[in-house]
Amino acid sequence: MPDDKKKGAIHSSSEGGTAGIYPAPDPSEFLVAPSTSTESNNINLNLFLTAYMCISDIRFKFDSSFVLPAVQAEMQAFSSLRKQNPQVMGSPISIFGHADPSFQGNFEVGSQYAKSGDDYNKTLSGRRAIAIYALLIRDPSFWNTLYTKHLGSDIWGEDSIRIMLDALRHGGSSGSGGSSQNSSDSAKNSRVHDIANDSGQRQQLFLQYMTFLCGDLKLDKSADFLARNAGPDQKGDVQGCSRFNPLLLFSSEDEAGFKQAFADKDETTLRGERDPRNAVNRRVMILIFKKGSQVLPAKWPCPSYKDGTAGCIKRFWSDGNTRRSTHTSGAERKFELSADTFACRFYQRISGDKSPCNSTSPPPPPAPRPCSPTISIGHVVRGNPYVPRNASTADGMPDSIPPSKTYEVEVTVANWTAECLGKHIELSIANSSSDNGTATISPAQIADNGTFKVTITGGDQTKPGNGGKLKIQAKLNGAVKAESPGFTVCAHPIDLINAFAGDVNGGGVGMRVTVDWHSDSGTFTELDEAEFSEVVKPGPRNSPPFATLASSRQVNSGFLASNLTGLVDTHTTGRPSAGPAGSNNFDQLFIFKCHRCGANNKNQPNSGFNIIHEVFQVSTTWKHHVTKVGATVTIGANTSQPGTAGFTSPDHTLP
Repeated sequence: MPDDKKKGAIHSSSEGGTAGIYPAPDPSEFLVAPSTSTESNNINLNLFLTAYMCISDIRFKFDSSFVLPAVQAEMQAFSSLRKQNPQVMGSPISIFGHADPSFQGNFEVGSQYAKSGDDYNKTLSGRRAIAIYALLIRDPSFWNTLYTKHLGSDIWGEDSIRIMLDALRHGGSSGSGGSSQNSSDSAKNSRVHDIANDSGQRQQLFLQYMTFLCGDLKLDKSADFLARNAGPDQKGDVQGCSRFNPLLLFSSEDEAGFKQAFADKDETTLRGERDPRNAVNRRVMILIFKKGSQVLPAKWPCPSYKDGTAGCIKRFWSDGNTRRSTHTSGAERKFELSADTFACRFYQRISGDKSPCNSTSPPPPPAPRPCSPTISIGHVVRGNPYVPRNASTADGMPDSIPPSKTYEVEVTVANWTAECLGKHIELSIANSSSDNGTATISPAQIADNGTFKVTITGGDQTKPGNGGKLKIQAKLNGAVKAESPGFTVCAHPIDLINAFAGDVNGGGVGMRVTVDWHSDSGTFTELDEAEFSEVVKPGPRNSPPFATLASSRQVNSGFLASNLTGLVDTHTTGRPSAGPAGSNNFDQLFIFKCHRCGANNKNQPNSGFNIIHEVFQVSTTWKHHVTKVGATVTIGANTSQPGTAGFTSPDHTLP
């Protein structure tokens, strides 16, 4: 924005806070006296703000210093402000916590609760400020102190542990891939209790949560803060301003009503109206100073966040208590209009009378960021033979699954952010029908970053001509966010089992064998839309005793229905001569095609065989027999592992 330096600019705004740029200060004029070479004029430069970050009360638990998960949005805004704006990049900061006027009723000069209320709110505002400081520098020891040392209602307790664990689980920092979703309530409660009572585990959780909230934003306490961590108790870097600087004071009529509600112990009015209207006063300000600015803690006017109120009161306007306690009839008093509700003149001077960070009416927030995770869904890879997980795609089988069988598919989710808390990704099988087939998926919901294993179970088979129409579908809020490649439900033939069925001893010699096979679904009748064929290739042959073949080409038998039964195959050769000794070899395997998924000429798993005809001499007699054994066989582009066989025909006397 070209006029940022003259007018300032809003960098970001939300219900949780506002970040912006201060207008550039007017050029300074200095009166100097003439000097000699050994003389000089000393000039004391004022502190100038270049930017600010306001963190609203809504980002803390009420009356507490515990930082809620949604502050992640403000940390991202602060990080981007530091990275993107050259005025802010590398500029030092100081943190100021502010409370609202209420404590045993709102502040009133002369009230018996005036001092105790100031003291309580000084401590509470300091605890909130140091909580943000610890978050920015990633130091869980400060949070551990806040956890163990209570202040009134500021008790972190097991509830804070539960909030952090839930945020990490849903926000992706657990690295568990969502496994904790199935944890029982008792197991979760036990874990919460263990962490709550173990300082080491607590601080480890605090650090993980800090990283979740801040991402790559991490400040150096010795370089990025106004006092450079040079003072005791972060003096100059962290302050608690109690309730001394309200942005808004109620009208006298409303103030009287709230006082009466306090006297009547009317919690509905106090909690439902007074406290929400006072929320604008409860804030943590990160003030960003001009590059190179630095203060000496000993000369810094504000007390440390641990000190009492006396140091603050020294810096009041002469009428500071009047400023912060005067209520006018018929209208609220707002600092942005009158610039006279702050008691502390020092804070008012450095933050500015017209500063956008001192407004009760921040700019309207941008449209809320949507929950927009990135989702990818893997293939339903069948494998050949079928396997339930980690199947190979090497043979180019169409994506499919046998009926009644399962396959694990990976679903990967990224960018599951704080905006997604409470939401779920719904998983289903799209396009199920009597034509396309059916399948089911488990689990049906996921909600986290990570890679999840989901199980697909095949149902009714796909009808021919409808292959590849089933899809795994991921929806968020009813909208489709991702789909898998299409897949089919179908049974394929596997295995080849031969058994000796009879001898052949005539013009040709050999044997007959029975031919059986299985369905990878486990149900043979489900092979009604698959066909198979044998492929035979001649191998080495001795001639004589075997006749010379006219061709050594591979031979296909033609496709047969895969749900046939009672098939018999014959392995014969012309009657060889009586000697000399020799062999005639053939390789055999089976291929199939599926009319449901479109697979064509694919290897039938475990269907490879060697068929060996042998001529040999026993004493003075020449004989023949044939042997069939399972073997790994390659014929052309097809390779199959060994089928089931291992037998030899009876001997045949030659000639």
